Amino acid sequence: MKLPVRDNDKSIGTMDIPVRVPTVIVAVAYDEVPKKRPKLTNRAIGQRDDFRCQVSGEYCPDVSVDHVVPKSRGGAKKSWRNMAWMRKDLNGKKGNRTLKEMGW
Repeated sequence: MKLPVRDNDKSIGTMDIPVRVPTVIVAVAYDEVPKKRPKLTNRAIGQRDDFRCQVSGEYCPDVSVDHVVPKSRGGAKKSWRNMAWMRKDLNGKKGNRTLKEMGW
């Protein structure tokens, strides 16, 4: 089957005939969908923790994010595993101690 080259089509010239350049290419065997990872932000931590303080269990939309293992003790600065949603007063009380030291 020959596809004629129209006036407004782009074409590639071969030795014998011009060949029309396709405008749509379909990948029939593509199965790798790029994975979207959420950005690590305070809001994302809150959404993950359902905006509940991880110590008291209270719903707290405006709180601070706590580093479970304090940065001063070698804890990761930005890590999904080392950050938790916590009330500001409890986070201030915790300071640079671990949860175990606080008895929580």
